[in-house]
Amino acid sequence: MTSIMLAAFAIILALIFILLLQAGKGGRIISISRRSAADPESSWGNLQSAWLGNGLTFKPSHLVASEDEEGSHRLTTSSNGAVDEFSLKLWPQPSPCSIAFSVTSKNGRPSPNGERHFEHWSVEPDGAGSKITVQTRFEQGFAHTVTTLLRLWRNVGILASPKAEIALETVNTSGSAPPKQGTKPHPARPRRPSPTNLPSHYGREAAISLIAFGYLLTQYKWQSAVVLALVILWHEYGHLLAYRLTGKTGNRLMLVPFFGGIAVAGAPHKSEFEKAFCALMGPGICAPLTLGAFALWYYDVAPDYDDWFWLFIHFSSVLNLLNLLPIYPLDGGQTAESFLRSFLPSSILVHLSGLSVAGLVVLLGYEYYEMAVFVGLFSLMGLRTLPSHSPMAPMSKPQALIIAIFYAAIVAAHGGVFYYVS
Repeated sequence: MTSIMLAAFAIILALIFILLLQAGKGGRIISISRRSAADPESSWGNLQSAWLGNGLTFKPSHLVASEDEEGSHRLTTSSNGAVDEFSLKLWPQPSPCSIAFSVTSKNGRPSPNGERHFEHWSVEPDGAGSKITVQTRFEQGFAHTVTTLLRLWRNVGILASPKAEIALETVNTSGSAPPKQGTKPHPARPRRPSPTNLPSHYGREAAISLIAFGYLLTQYKWQSAVVLALVILWHEYGHLLAYRLTGKTGNRLMLVPFFGGIAVAGAPHKSEFEKAFCALMGPGICAPLTLGAFALWYYDVAPDYDDWFWLFIHFSSVLNLLNLLPIYPLDGGQTAESFLRSFLPSSILVHLSGLSVAGLVVLLGYEYYEMAVFVGLFSLMGLRTLPSHSPMAPMSKPQALIIAIFYAAIVAAHGGVFYYVS
């Protein structure tokens, strides 16, 4: 078993090395996000200040607009006595609170990053705070790729810091290179969102999913690993479908090593009803398939595939029942949170902690000891960061009844199958 784990670790390291090489060849879009306690308006103001003050380099610099080429910007940086001049091409604004640009030249020569280089900085709401993200693609060697990623991680962290305004003021005023003659500072002006062909794909998610599937192959026989991966992906697709039905775009899903899978909404939920619906759609979309596979297995419709049917029944019922337990932040726990925020908002942490403990007791009762420990630690981390207030609209009583019926139907479907086959 030790040799298998070492081999899996070596494979993961090799895949990371390959991903970094591909990133340096401009083959992948790298996305780095950091959460900020500041509201979106403040974070957007800091992002604009960083762009106007130092071109998002976070170095003593001066950004000016060229007078002879519309839309072109010139950035002069000063570091350790060395002065460099960059020419930047500003892209159309991809979203309301975002800035996207490419570096076209350095010191009069074409940019070493290649023509496909770009940086897309954006701010979006994240609960009571905001999330700052930079997406980039470039062409560099391995060492410079690692350096660039670390630099971007640091720069996003500066914007997400509680002292971002002080840090930006220091960068923008200390040792700034003077503007050249015949130029004028780039004026701040509101921009309207406009369509863009900014490239985007699922390279990162696919790579992480492959690593996760490789891990499953080290833990199960290949048939079990395939079925479990399909069940997880279908479960997460249920969440993704719910996000689309509620009008969200830019949603993502992937397998996650040692964890299972995750679906991420491209925008925050507007109401507790919407949040509960999206949480239950994961187990909900699996319920018809669980019942269908059980019927095919029970009536022996295709004897040659009975082993596959049984594997699907087992993994789907267990995985989805686990997620339906009222353990925060599993799907059942998020549904319980929406009920509590709607009808008992003053004592949400106490009640949600009690429900999570009850769910863990159920796992221990069925002798899922390792799973109980893992889920318990996961729940503890989630409860520690649970916000005391929610900006989302509470559920009405009719909406709560709909969610309760939906929840009961999903539990009955998966629970009935699990009870029969266990």
